[in-house]
Amino acid sequence: MTPGEELLSLLHRRIQERGRITFAGFMQAALYEPRLGRYCRPHPPMGPDGDYITSPEVDEAFGRILGRAVAELFGRLTPPGQGLPLSIIEMGPGRGTLCRDLLRGLSEEAPAIHRSVRYTLVESSEPLAQHQRSLLADEPSSEGRVEWKSWEELRGGAPISGCIIANEFLDALPVHLVEWRGGALREIYVKAGEEGALAEEAGDPSTPELGEYFRRLGITLDEGQRAEVNLQALAWARQAAGVLGRGYAVVIDYGHDAEELYSERHHAGTLLGYRNHRLVTDPLATPGEQDLTSHVDFTSVAAEAARAGFGASGRTTQRNLLVCMGLPAMIARLAQSEGPGEGGRIAKRFALHTLMSPAGMGATFKVLMLAKGAEVAGLRCLRDPFRGPVEAVESDVYYPPDARPGPASPEAPDSGISPTGPGPEHRGQDVPDDSASPSAQSLRSLMKGAGSPAEAIARMVKAIHRSSPLHDWTGVYLLEHLRRRGARGIHDHRG
Repeated sequence: MTPGEELLSLLHRRIQERGRITFAGFMQAALYEPRLGRYCRPHPPMGPDGDYITSPEVDEAFGRILGRAVAELFGRLTPPGQGLPLSIIEMGPGRGTLCRDLLRGLSEEAPAIHRSVRYTLVESSEPLAQHQRSLLADEPSSEGRVEWKSWEELRGGAPISGCIIANEFLDALPVHLVEWRGGALREIYVKAGEEGALAEEAGDPSTPELGEYFRRLGITLDEGQRAEVNLQALAWARQAAGVLGRGYAVVIDYGHDAEELYSERHHAGTLLGYRNHRLVTDPLATPGEQDLTSHVDFTSVAAEAARAGFGASGRTTQRNLLVCMGLPAMIARLAQSEGPGEGGRIAKRFALHTLMSPAGMGATFKVLMLAKGAEVAGLRCLRDPFRGPVEAVESDVYYPPDARPGPASPEAPDSGISPTGPGPEHRGQDVPDDSASPSAQSLRSLMKGAGSPAEAIARMVKAIHRSSPLHDWTGVYLLEHLRRRGARGIHDHRG
């Protein structure tokens, strides 16, 4: 009997003994059942040979640049002249790639911060924990500063000062499946079907929390509309507030505000399966053999976090964060470098563009920054580089009802991080502003007055044929320019 067949048999036994189960119960087994769930198999679900690809697996630049953002956050938490012990907790760390690349970046670009950091991996899957240990075993930057703990251990310990990272974590938590029928909220259950298969069955909600979820939002689904409710994401937000004494929680995931997520545009919901990088439309098919995921409701997560003790929160996109923290400068240096050969440079540049593409990962993945005992206002990593100089324009900052900004954080020592590599560690130094660079200024001049997408493209092509790193900025700014002007039929073919 294969693991998939064994899991299906186990689910049938549970249904026979207990009756129908919620979809959340099914998803919990399909992904996390010891030895049988997709995340508990010897072969990891993420990566080129798995079911899907994550940003850390695309290129090491993602982890390095996220490390720059973490260093900026730590600068808000560390008084001048003091190197307080700080913690990084990573939820669902996959194969350990983000941990490796983030610590490498800190060790090279912010050694003082690197020396003070303790990195904790929270992994419920033993096979994945083994992959992480194997990857990090010979990594000098992680030696003596990486540990594995359960979420329960952290919740039972003393609150930490530092940062919790949840990169593509919330979307994989089990969700309840609901539908609006006959003027009432119904929940979708899983029952035994014909010929050994599983089938859906509608019924009354298994918990009043489902109805309360939509009442808090002031949202009523349309007749026949299906949606997912991630109660575990709300529980995680509450628990994170308890684990974090002072610091930040950084959530990076795909999702929407509640108004968008539960709109008619998502009438069938967002629940999807992935197997071998291909879409699977039947979530009940082959349990344990495919990844299951749904989009995150950022409105509810932020509101629950606020109720649990987080203060201000900020929102941006993965693209904006990467651009603000120096990815275009990396691309420009790559264009000027002599190695690793033309083929390698093209592949590398394609990977970097993939991370920040407005037609792909760059816009799909959102960043929610939750702060406790700290501020988000003025953070460089939350600024929008496409609305003006990086120093001038911030993304929206949200204060929950009755929340007041705490006392101003002490001015922090600079991390020494710059997009071009290590720099002197002294107070007042800022990351160089790429938006004010000659390339960015030339680009704005180049595109000023473009009256149509065709004219903008013609100008871009001319720029690309010039021997200058400008062409790497051009693609990013052009696509954003066209998107904001409502251009249609323009696709991302950069790289």
